[in-house]
Amino acid sequence: MSEQDAPTRPARSPRHWFNAPWKAGAWLYLPGFALVLSHLAPGQGHAVPLWAVGLPTAVTGAVLTTRGLRGLPAPLILHRRGVTVPAALTGHVRRVEDLGDGEVRSRSYAEYAFVDETGTARTYTAWTEEGEATGEHHRLRYDPKNPQLVRRARNFRTDLYARLTLTLLIPVPLLLAGLAMSAAALATALHPAP
Repeated sequence: MSEQDAPTRPARSPRHWFNAPWKAGAWLYLPGFALVLSHLAPGQGHAVPLWAVGLPTAVTGAVLTTRGLRGLPAPLILHRRGVTVPAALTGHVRRVEDLGDGEVRSRSYAEYAFVDETGTARTYTAWTEEGEATGEHHRLRYDPKNPQLVRRARNFRTDLYARLTLTLLIPVPLLLAGLAMSAAALATALHPAP
């Protein structure tokens, strides 16, 4: 097996954190917190913890839900119309990342060669699956309509159901609970009881 070096990716700048999905939550959190605090009547102190916990919970649920749903199309397509073919492990590609401050992280990804059903020779680097692959017998599953969509062959139905179940059991309830707490905090602050 041969090893090749992939191009080095530059380190993320500190500005990356300001462009993360959490940015929207931060921009909503602070003005909303000020609004809740400024409109509180005596005896309505319970709105502050609702807002303090509610919006971060909603943002966390939203981010986790989108991440969970973002990965659904590939397993669904490969489960429905994917074609499984034998593949040969041709080597590993190493990607070196500069983490800043002199720290470097090296990752290894398996590279495969296979022939699709039309007889075209193709290669696939498993960028989504880090680690050294071993053995001689490998199987890949690809989409004939989009030959760039390739994954190691496995039971994609299980992957699809597991991703859906985990998304529905954890992030979606977090999102709904956070929205309910935030709405209750705003309703309590903006519509005081007589």
